[in-house]
Amino acid sequence: MWVKIIKTLDLIIVSLNRLTRTALSIATVCATTAVIAAFKLDTILANASMLYLLNVFIVGILAGRTAAIISSILSFGLFDFFFTQPLYTLQVGSPDEWITLLVFLFVSTVTGQLSAKLKESLSLAQKKEDEAADLARASWIVSSQLTFDQALESVLMQLIKLQSVKCAAVVTIDHEAKGETRETVRVARGKDGNSLDQIQSTAILQKIREQKLQEPDICSKIGISPVRSGAIYLQLDDNLGLLDSEKRLLEALVNHAGVVLQKEELSLEQNRTQALADADRLKTALLAMVSHDFKSPLTGIKASVTALLHAPALEGKGSFDAETRSLLEGIEIETDRLDRMVGNILNLSRLEADAWHPLIETCSIDEIVGSALQNFSSEDNARIRVGKHDFVELECDPVQIEQVVKNLVENALKYSTSEQMVEIQLERDAVWTRIIVEDRGIGIQAEQKELIFERFFRATAQQESAIAGAGLGLAICKALVLAHHGNIWAAPREGGGSVFTVELPNR
Repeated sequence: MWVKIIKTLDLIIVSLNRLTRTALSIATVCATTAVIAAFKLDTILANASMLYLLNVFIVGILAGRTAAIISSILSFGLFDFFFTQPLYTLQVGSPDEWITLLVFLFVSTVTGQLSAKLKESLSLAQKKEDEAADLARASWIVSSQLTFDQALESVLMQLIKLQSVKCAAVVTIDHEAKGETRETVRVARGKDGNSLDQIQSTAILQKIREQKLQEPDICSKIGISPVRSGAIYLQLDDNLGLLDSEKRLLEALVNHAGVVLQKEELSLEQNRTQALADADRLKTALLAMVSHDFKSPLTGIKASVTALLHAPALEGKGSFDAETRSLLEGIEIETDRLDRMVGNILNLSRLEADAWHPLIETCSIDEIVGSALQNFSSEDNARIRVGKHDFVELECDPVQIEQVVKNLVENALKYSTSEQMVEIQLERDAVWTRIIVEDRGIGIQAEQKELIFERFFRATAQQESAIAGAGLGLAICKALVLAHHGNIWAAPREGGGSVFTVELPNR
């Protein structure tokens, strides 16, 4: 109850100027003197001077340190003049009374100082309490909003409540390609809480874009990400400045706005990532479905064209003319190529679906390489040379590693001329077994040696050539090697060509 009374009186006194407060302190001392004289309290009470001390204490709490000192000095003078012998003079009759008066002056001054300090401490505590309440209220208002725009609007509504703020705006800055930026006013409010019109919003954007902010305007930048940032713009009253408590509240609200924009950026990035993941799953499913459905007609086409090529000879009717046979052989070659492409897509789909796990067993490295080379014609095998090696067994999935060797050799043959040799080197140390495929083909650019293992990627030199390909063989090799906890990489070969190295652990 007393705290409420003091706070109410404090608000009244604070609204008065210093001169008025000084006059009020003098009036209270005079009123105390009049009360003591009127009721002859100096004869009734042994310590009537305590009434002056009470007055000084109250004045110190309500009017401050200066008014308390003035009140104590004036109390000393009036008490000496009216109630100390000889009366109505400032003379003192005895040394004891001098001591009493000096002690009274000292005690009243100290009392005034302490009461003023108590009042300042109370005011500071109240300010901190109000500031904490404002910060908590702002945090709750911002965090309780359902959308990002509502949260930003809540920040601005809190900002325009500050005494010196005339209008406020939140601006997002998108950093686009080629160093360009695009500024957007997300929300802007005036002192009345209404939205700013287009002209005012454009003027704010112009100030931020050209960095022509002048005092007392404030623009607090919010760093979010390399591709997006933001700013809070405040237009302040020319005659008013921000209090320390308002500066702290402003800093907290700016941080809230930064958190809101950060959450929005993360949400957008999550949506983009989810959309890419969904598209990737859809593409994988579509490729798997299409490639699976292609298998049956491809098998039928292959069987039919093979039967046509061999049917006349079996029936003793001779063979087709050269043009017809050339067409049929072309159909057979393209059918085989399309069948390999569909097989690669199916294998890649199985790997991405985690449905093709390696079945590790002890295998013969010679059998794996020999089985892989059986997929090539005699003309191709004449261009393939397998280096000598001093080991026999290998711990791996023979089917998958055979696929890796086949794809690497096929890739080397494809991008080499018919006179160039493809070499397979087999090496082993204490930790790794290496399968190295070397060619003298068109080679690989240094900046693309990692990208060539990505799905559907083809190096620049391959794109410019007339050699057909879908960019799946090396992607399958990488997936199969990684499933074995191994490594695969490509490098330019000295003297021209490429070197593909597969590392498999010795288990």
